[in-house]
Amino acid sequence: MNIAITAGGTSEHIDGVRRLTNISTGLLGWYCLETILDYFCAEKRSDFHVTYLFTETAFRKALDKEQLPFVDFVPVTDAESVYHAVDALTKSVPVDFFIHSMAISDFTLAYVASTEELAKEINSLP
Repeated sequence: MNIAITAGGTSEHIDGVRRLTNISTGLLGWYCLETILDYFCAEKRSDFHVTYLFTETAFRKALDKEQLPFVDFVPVTDAESVYHAVDALTKSVPVDFFIHSMAISDFTLAYVASTEELAKEINSLP
């Protein structure tokens, strides 16, 4: 059985110094992971695997060493990296359960004009 969990909040870069960040703690995703691991390990089952997609700000703590083989941790940053990680995962294994608790930004920047481009445009105004 393959399970995927997302946790945390994505961060979209606006320019070299600014970004738009969802401040989700990732606690819900982490609690889901702990509950799944506790259940399957208590049942002495080893027929499962969890892929945990998380952002840098998502809550995490150490797992018991007997739980580690059942989890792959996949770091993501922005909406695009989440898309690519989920796409790669679903193309590589059948996902039986998908727990999507990540706060993914609904805003991405398509284009940022450089200072030079802005100056040129302003100077060309009548």
